[in-house]
Amino acid sequence: MNTFRFIKLSCMATILLATNMLLSCKNGEEADKSARDSVAVVVMTVGHTEGGRTTSYTGTIAEDRSTVASFMASGTITYLNVTEGQRVSKGQLLGSVDATQLQNAYQSAKAMLTQAQDAYNRVKKLYESQAVPEIKWVEVQTKLQQAQSSEQMARKALADCQMYAPASGVVSEKMAEVGQNVMAGTPVVKIASVGELKAVVSIPEGEIGGITTGQRADVSVGALDGKVFRATVTEKSIIANPITRTYEVKLKLLSSAPQLMPGMVASIIFEKGKGTATSTEGTERIMIPADVVQIDEQNNTFVWTVKGNSAHKTTIQCGEYVGNDIVVESGLNAGDKIITEGQHKVCSSSYVIVNNAQ
Repeated sequence: MNTFRFIKLSCMATILLATNMLLSCKNGEEADKSARDSVAVVVMTVGHTEGGRTTSYTGTIAEDRSTVASFMASGTITYLNVTEGQRVSKGQLLGSVDATQLQNAYQSAKAMLTQAQDAYNRVKKLYESQAVPEIKWVEVQTKLQQAQSSEQMARKALADCQMYAPASGVVSEKMAEVGQNVMAGTPVVKIASVGELKAVVSIPEGEIGGITTGQRADVSVGALDGKVFRATVTEKSIIANPITRTYEVKLKLLSSAPQLMPGMVASIIFEKGKGTATSTEGTERIMIPADVVQIDEQNNTFVWTVKGNSAHKTTIQCGEYVGNDIVVESGLNAGDKIITEGQHKVCSSSYVIVNNAQ
């Protein structure tokens, strides 16, 4: 009897051990599957932002003014010694067009002038000795004047085959090549003045009222390791872009650097002050990067939040844009964690691994 009982207990222990091993293997498989299906993301912790903060806008560096060089005569380009980025001086020869016909025309006009001048000199002596009538003398004078005018026009036309730099600067665009046929006045080379540069930025319509002419700002250029240049607002557009609903603002840089070039991306921060483009002083609101906000098939705006190790779709209500951020009216609370990188790879309840919590 005792032997039977012992065998029964041994069987039960074996069954329990096998069950535990199966459950352990299953949990291990699920953990491995979760690790394989996980999505690496970067998150930021949502917090309140004071409305009176200074806002940063993204703009670009541009030349303060530019000019275009073109040929005054039509023809085929035979010489064009410029490259984009090349510095040129005012009056420097940039190129020329085929001047064969105009050269022949000039030589012909020059020969006619020589002939008219010779006739003038001969008749003049005869006229002074009263050997020719008055009408003959007037005729010779007229022909000399006509020959002089023809020679001047032919010389001017020949000179128009040469193209010279109208101003000093840097070649920002080359719009033609050797062998190309161009009409008179067609732009061939664009020259940018880099001595004086400006920053151009687009301001949302809800904030343009806070920007005033003469307002100071700091312009930071990432390509120059964040070097900051002081600037002043010189122009403020009064017509909004019909698509983005933003207004263009131009700022004159008060200082420069040899490495600073048109086209560089800049971060622009306007000084605080009366009328600065910020929200109402003393208020607090939640702002998140605008590029993390998505729209679903029902036209609801949402972001992906992280709770525990899972991604969750959170519907939000957005307000105005502030620079590159957007105000969240509802749906998020301070302390919530939103996905800022990798949000396009997750779905509801996706297992996520946070690489860089902010």
